[in-house]
Amino acid sequence: MFRAAAVHATVATAALLVALLAGMATAVAHEGHDHGDQPIAPAHVLPRGEATSGPFQLVAVLNGDELALWLDDFATNRPVTDATLEIETPRGPVTAEPRQADGSFRLKALWLAAAGATATGHVDLAVTVTAGDAIEILALTIETGGAAATAAPAGAGSWSAWTARLGALGRPAVLSTLAGGIAAGLLLAGLFERRRAAAVPLAAVGLLAAVGLGLLQQESIAHEERPIDARPPAPRP
Repeated sequence: MFRAAAVHATVATAALLVALLAGMATAVAHEGHDHGDQPIAPAHVLPRGEATSGPFQLVAVLNGDELALWLDDFATNRPVTDATLEIETPRGPVTAEPRQADGSFRLKALWLAAAGATATGHVDLAVTVTAGDAIEILALTIETGGAAATAAPAGAGSWSAWTARLGALGRPAVLSTLAGGIAAGLLLAGLFERRRAAAVPLAAVGLLAAVGLGLLQQESIAHEERPIDARPPAPRP
C-alpha cells in the first residue's frame, strides 16, 4: 500500500514539474520578442571594394561578370568623369569604358575567376587613374565573399552549443535557480520521509527540474546579451 502511494505521489509531482517547465519554456521563448513588422535584410550584397590615393577615391561594385567603377574627387566628393581608368588584370591591362549617364566606368570581368576570387574570397587589382595632369595608381581589393570560409566539422555546432550551455550554468542567476530547485526536491523528499520508496524519486525529479530551469534561464540571458549584427553598407547606385 505504501509503495502504491509512493508511486502515485512521485508521478503527480513529476507531472506538476513538467507542467512548470513547459510554462517556463513558453515564457522564455516569447520574452523580449517583438512580433511587429521586422525589417527585411537584403538577400544579396554585391561584391565591392574601395581605394583612395592622392586626389582620387575609387569605389568598385561587381555585378555578375561586369565591374562598375565610380571615381570621385577625394576633397569635394564630386564625380570625376573625364578620367581614364586602366586595370591590370590576369589577362593584361584593360581600359574601362566611361558611362556618362550615371558617372561610372564599366568593363567585363570574366577574368575574376582566373584571379583566384573564388578560392580566396577576394581579388587584388591595380587601377591606374589618369585625369589631366594627375596620375595615380590605386590598389583595389574586391571582396567577393567566395569559398574562403571553411565549413565547421559535422556535429561541432551542436557540441559547442551544449558546452556553452553547461558553462553558462555558472552564472549567479542560474545558480540561484538550481539551488531553489534542489531545495524544493529535498523538501518534497523530507515530506515523504516516512515513505522511503518515494523519497529518492522525488529528490531526483527535483534535481532534474532544477537543471531544466537553469538551462532555460541561461538561454534567456544569452538571448538578451546577443549583439545585433551590423548591416553591411548598400552598394553605391
